[in-house]
Amino acid sequence: AEKILDASVFVLRVAPRQAVCGHKLMDTKWLERQVAEIDALAAIYPEDGEFFTDDAALFIARAILESPAPIAPICQVPVLGCTIRHQITVDVMATLTVSFPRGYPGVPLHLEVSCAELTPASQKGLLNELHAIADAAASAQGGIGEEAVFQICQCLRQSASRLFSMQEASAARELLCPTLLESRAVQLGVRMVWFHHIKSLAKRKQLVKWAREASLCGFSKPGFPGSWRAPSTSARSW
Repeated sequence: AEKILDASVFVLRVAPRQAVCGHKLMDTKWLERQVAEIDALAAIYPEDGEFFTDDAALFIARAILESPAPIAPICQVPVLGCTIRHQITVDVMATLTVSFPRGYPGVPLHLEVSCAELTPASQKGLLNELHAIADAAASAQGGIGEEAVFQICQCLRQSASRLFSMQEASAARELLCPTLLESRAVQLGVRMVWFHHIKSLAKRKQLVKWAREASLCGFSKPGFPGSWRAPSTSARSW
């Protein structure tokens, strides 16, 4: 047995193209394809703040593949992934987070999308489009699968731009059509909530998420005391 990275991780040399995980031999061709795809994506998206990946996991994956006889930690082979930020328009940014499950490209990617300028319904529809591409790629070539991240990125840019344009057009139509607004019998309600404090960044992000899901706007004040104020035309949101 040899050691890699530190004394807590032991590895074994095994036959070419296979690695030890627990007590089972495992084909590592899918891992080679994942590493190659991450390298290609890093070259396609070279700008600062545009492409991110787990360097530690990638280092272990390279060690497995580049050894004369492939090696792998007995505990597990790392799960690779990346995050890519896309500038959709001057004011719109979309973030795609991709996780490569073991066996990808032969199994579908795990995807997450975040775009603050799109409504929750638009983001859900966009994510469904991207999942359809991931599913089709995994079943291609008789189940061997095809690398899909770049294709998904292309779809993300096109679809996010289209959905944002549709939202803008819909908002413009409402402004130019007073009768449409009058027919809705708009009534504005406001709620203000006081807290002893609002400090947790995770909780502040959750408040923003809930507000978007309820189609609310407003503001929050972190610190001691904390406060949150939101007007809405929906009685359900009050």
